[in-house]
Amino acid sequence: LLQEHARASGCDSAVWTLADGHPVLAAGSRGGLPVPPLPPSGSAPVDTPGGRLRLEPVRGLSDTWLAAGPLRAGGDGGDDADVTLAAQARFLGAMIARVVGATVGAEQAAHELGERYEEINLLYSISETLGSAVSLERNARTILVEVSETVSAARAAIYLHERSTGTLQA
Repeated sequence: LLQEHARASGCDSAVWTLADGHPVLAAGSRGGLPVPPLPPSGSAPVDTPGGRLRLEPVRGLSDTWLAAGPLRAGGDGGDDADVTLAAQARFLGAMIARVVGATVGAEQAAHELGERYEEINLLYSISETLGSAVSLERNARTILVEVSETVSAARAAIYLHERSTGTLQA
């Protein structure tokens, strides 16, 4: 994304994160981009030895920000260049936030799908156990082990209602 944007716009960019209090390059449109200061609290222009950058926090990711610039194509570095650089930074910041959001959403969906798969397998295993109809105690023990493993329980019990006494019996 960053490389394609740089080719199309002439605006280099990089995503930075903090590791042990120091900026670490996560991704960039090209090597040799100047290291920006620590994450800004909001969008801000910054002059570096390599040129003027625009910093933009990446929404949804703490201690992660985008540095856009310096502009390679045209401009004298005046007000028009600052406006263009700010627009590029806002655009890329929004795109990165969406990509990250989509990635997190896909990971959550995959995790939930895995959990549902385990539940379906558990139901299938229970139906096979009940279909074998060996004995109530043996079926109960098998089902208890299957459920315990699926939900990662260290201890489990099945209680049956005793009609004559009105109590539950393990």
